[in-house]
Amino acid sequence: MAVMEHERYLKAKIEAGWTWGPESDSAKKVNKALVPWEELPQEERKKDHDLVSGIPEIVARAGYTIARLRGQTTAS
Repeated sequence: MAVMEHERYLKAKIEAGWTWGPESDSAKKVNKALVPWEELPQEERKKDHDLVSGIPEIVARAGYTIARLRGQTTAS
């Protein structure tokens, strides 16, 4: 899910006019994390992992639960 989150982030930033640069600069819409997951530094990958791992708590705060559907297995 972290990879999917990064792909979503990447697409949203690019559609909003952001570009890649060696140093991030919000005023210039430049971000060093606008690279494919395989090229993403570990500290940037951790941000995506942390965000995704917080989803169950966010869902619970909204009064919902996450449950596996009967007959469903996790993807490899």
